[in-house]
This record gives sequence, C-alpha cells and structure tokens, in this order.
Amino acid sequence: MVLKTSVRFNAHPFTLHPRIILRKESILQSEIAVIVQGFVRNRPGKNPVTLAFCCGLPISLYGSESVAMYPYLRLCKNLIKAKFGAPMDIDETGVLKMRVCPGDVDFYPELNNGRHLTLMDLGRLDLAARTGLLKAVHKKKWGLAVAGASVRYRRRLKAYNSFRLHTRIVALDERWFYFHQYTVRKGKIHSAALIRAGITSGSGLVPVKKVLDLLGRSGWNPGMPAWVKAWSEAEELRPWEDEIIGFRN
Repeated sequence: MVLKTSVRFNAHPFTLHPRIILRKESILQSEIAVIVQGFVRNRPGKNPVTLAFCCGLPISLYGSESVAMYPYLRLCKNLIKAKFGAPMDIDETGVLKMRVCPGDVDFYPELNNGRHLTLMDLGRLDLAARTGLLKAVHKKKWGLAVAGASVRYRRRLKAYNSFRLHTRIVALDERWFYFHQYTVRKGKIHSAALIRAGITSGSGLVPVKKVLDLLGRSGWNPGMPAWVKAWSEAEELRPWEDEIIGFRN
C-alpha cells in the first residue's frame, strides 16, 4: 500500500493542513485519509508534539488490535488515583475527567457508540473503588457483572474532545444496582446510560442487602424513580431469543 501525504504550513509554524493524495485501488487508504484529516481538523492545540501524535498515531495503529483494545492503561490510572484519592459515600456522584483518544473513535471521527459504554465501565469501577465496594468484592472473591443497559446519544464527542463522565447509583432492588451515567461537555449532556449490574459469587447473585451490610450501609435505599422502574419491568417482560425464535446452538 502506498500512501502519499502532502503537507503545507500556514503563518503559524505548527498549524498543519494535510492534503492526502491516495491511489483509488484501496478503500483502506481512503479510510486512513478520513482518520488523519479528522484528527487534524479536531486537534486540541498547536503544540508540535500533539500534532505529530494526531497525524502519526492513527496511521501507525491502524489495523492493529490495540486500537480497539480495552482501555487497560486508563483503567489502571483511574484505579491508582482512586486508591490515593478522597473516598466517596455510596450515595455520591463520581466524576471522571476524560478525553476522546485515537482508539475510541470511528471513521467520522467521533467517540464510537460502543466505546461510550466501554468508557462507562471506568466510571463504575472508579465509583466502586472510592466507596470501598471494589475492595470488599475482592476480599470476598466475588465479581462484578452487568446484566443490562439502556443508552441514549444526544451530541457527538469529537476526537480529542475533553469531557466529564458522571456516575451514580440511582436505584436498587433485591438483586441489582442501577447506575445512571452520563457524559458532559461544556455544560451539555452528550450521552446517557442506565446500567443494571450485580455482584456475583460462585453460587450466583449476591443479594444487594448483603452487599450493603458489608459496606456498613444497611438500609440505604435511594428509591426507585418511575423511569428506572419502567425500564426494569420492561426488561423482565422481554423474553430471551431462544423463546422468541427457537434459537439453538
């Protein structure tokens, strides 16, 4: 594959305007062009290192599994910050400062719809770490599991946009915790999700009451908003696919 790039400078020595010259026989080349042009168009500044990152990294990582990889480095960073940061109560809202990175975007380039949910994992784990839930789960050799999700998208988050991810426990019942998560940029909501998650053990789901007792918050209940209750009830009514279409392996 041959990819030729013509670059010119304007009055500012570090503001680049790339013009991609591509051979037509490869669709892959066109996709790379979209990525490069989009990243430079949405560059976060005029620092030469940043621009080199914008222009070079998408191409060097394109086609590599590392682009779509789970964000382990960000996960580790957030967990370390949570360990040494201020603790939180279970009824508080956690906030993470985040930025749309190269591996988060699609060809437009904007934060991919599926990546929204992946990054929301980090918000729930941060909340779990700061409230002591993660430590308690690890000590008991339990696990964390997501059982359902409802997500809505309102505005686009472009490449390198900074934003804040808010996470709170909005409701609970005998089996599940309901997490309300939403992304905010410049005071505007960009996406929001309702996540139903539980604590698992070798024998199945751990009752929410037992988890709260372990955290020293026995009896805590934020209530069940009508919109959360409606979604939960709708999920209970929904049959699995083997019941709908007789699916078998």
